[in-house]
Amino acid sequence: MRRIGVYILTTRAPVRIEAIHARRVPPRSEITVGQDYSQRLPATKDYDLFVSNAGPVGQAFAVPAGDCYRLQVDAAFDDGNSWELACFLAHALARHGRFAAAGDDVDEIILASGRVDLAFDVGAVEHLKLKLDAARETIAGWHGQDVPVTLMLPAASADGASAADGAETVFCADVVALMDHVGLPWKAPKVSAARPLIRRLTRPKRWAAAVLGIVALAIVGLGYGLTSRDAAMESHATDLLEGLDAHAQERTLRLAMLPFRDLDFPIDADFADGIIAALERELLRRGRHEIVARDTIDAILADTAHREGGSFQYALIPNLLARAPEIDVVIRGRLRLSASEPELSFQAIDRNGKLVAASGGQSITLRPCPADAVCAARTLDQIIDSSSRTFHAQAPELHTLTLGGVRYQDSGPQPPFARYLQQRLVDALRLRYADAGTTLAIGEFDSAAPPTEPGTEMVLTGVYWAFVDLIDLRLALTELDGSALVWRGQLRRDGFNQANLLPPRDLRRWRDFDGLGPIAFQLTSDRGADPVYWIGEEIDLIMRTDREAWVYCFYAQADGNVLQKFPNPAFWKRASEPRLDPGKEHRVPGDSTYPFDLVLAEPTGLEMIKCFAVSRDVTDERPVALQGRVWAPIDPAVAARMPDIFRDLPNAAISEASMVVTVMSLSDL
Repeated sequence: MRRIGVYILTTRAPVRIEAIHARRVPPRSEITVGQDYSQRLPATKDYDLFVSNAGPVGQAFAVPAGDCYRLQVDAAFDDGNSWELACFLAHALARHGRFAAAGDDVDEIILASGRVDLAFDVGAVEHLKLKLDAARETIAGWHGQDVPVTLMLPAASADGASAADGAETVFCADVVALMDHVGLPWKAPKVSAARPLIRRLTRPKRWAAAVLGIVALAIVGLGYGLTSRDAAMESHATDLLEGLDAHAQERTLRLAMLPFRDLDFPIDADFADGIIAALERELLRRGRHEIVARDTIDAILADTAHREGGSFQYALIPNLLARAPEIDVVIRGRLRLSASEPELSFQAIDRNGKLVAASGGQSITLRPCPADAVCAARTLDQIIDSSSRTFHAQAPELHTLTLGGVRYQDSGPQPPFARYLQQRLVDALRLRYADAGTTLAIGEFDSAAPPTEPGTEMVLTGVYWAFVDLIDLRLALTELDGSALVWRGQLRRDGFNQANLLPPRDLRRWRDFDGLGPIAFQLTSDRGADPVYWIGEEIDLIMRTDREAWVYCFYAQADGNVLQKFPNPAFWKRASEPRLDPGKEHRVPGDSTYPFDLVLAEPTGLEMIKCFAVSRDVTDERPVALQGRVWAPIDPAVAARMPDIFRDLPNAAISEASMVVTVMSLSDL
């Protein structure tokens, strides 16, 4: 398949279109220079309209309302509209997988200048002679490389254009001539296409396939690439549809594809969206169910996050299910690193929080940086200097910093590397604020703390992924309302051994379904989520649900034993059922829940608290070992099946929550 590189003719020098990023989060499309997303060109406003469903690109390829893009170019260019012809061509090529992005091999180069209107006619532009003169040196440099070069110009400007040595000139009256030249099948649509709320997963119409083709462009992520995505999606779709069809029992299910959260994926959000779009495309091609439009899902999740703040992320999925009753099944993707090898999997959960289908974890190839590029990984000193400088500049009024912890992926533990990194950053922040005349206080986490002035009290958190040669790192300063300042970078891995980077125990399988059920169930501690405690300290657990729920909690100790903490023999002496009232904060220990102190003892290591919130009392329906009536470790065979035992309960809705506790002693220092 021939790939074509596209350049915009300007009065200075040709400007290459390096990449087209399909986006779903930003409010508008934009043109940026290189990877600097903050450097938007003046033409952004016109480009936003040009590629919208009301503009030429949107009309030509049935782009749904709300979809938007980021056009990445290698140099700035002046305002105006002569970029439109090159832009239209780049979008058309990308739709068919023939656009040559930065770093790709190029079979042909096209330099274009011209306007495109809603009738798909190519209009004349100004200063064409100056643009051609500015391009001659560049074209001459390409001459002799056996790569054909074509000038694509408006037919209305033929009289004023002059030939360029080493380039063929094609004059276009409309975009049909443009598409014919590059060999792309296309005809002008009679009417614009509108996006339905729900798309049926039967044999898709041509316009639906075109829409998904555009969304699943050959995207160049911010420092990452993915190979063999289509083949992998075929396998994921096969696994999911097998379970979905069995669950449907001849019904038509309505599916909701969840977007990846920022911290779920160590890559660019555009690229993550492309993975979801690729799975949608496979489901459209092969399934028989329906799929809820992603802009509907995005809007509900964004509104929930805005109204409830970052402290209530646990409520996002329950809010989605409550506000979109048409959803039967939610599909969520997970990317995890196992021995530095990324694995992608998907899970399908019904409205009761039960697993109905899943795809096996499949390895995918992630490149830590684009092909033929040098990774911008830095030393730890450079990372600390850059992140502390950025945070100080963005939060100059900060005076109290709470340590929320740096964690490995989404697993919860804080390995030695994480704690060392956090301490180095705290020391650097103290020095920077001291130089500015502020004494930075390190505060204790307090979930009931009263509101403060914005920017004065914040929580420091972080997450990292350890690849073979580098560590992808994200640090954040978060306010109590959930708003955050985020710093991202890549750290050289040399000097950090595996034992310090990775947790000694993998507890992720216990967390696979957290937050996916219909009950908004929050489990945290007096030190926040996934805390660090020292031997001899007491844990204070905090639980909250949005509706009446019966709760069962278990403690997986570092020595491998699993104990039931709630309900327990002491609780049964005081109550008849483990029911929690909705909307209230319940503490363990507490007079109404667990009247004894939870004091941490040897050994050190990783421990986990796993809780299940159920819509009815199911105590007597579970094995005796899971009823909490005796003080004894649970049989390992029963403990291993515990999540499945709860999820298999009939006529019950269920939500899960868990918290990893990193237990340390003075000898760990």
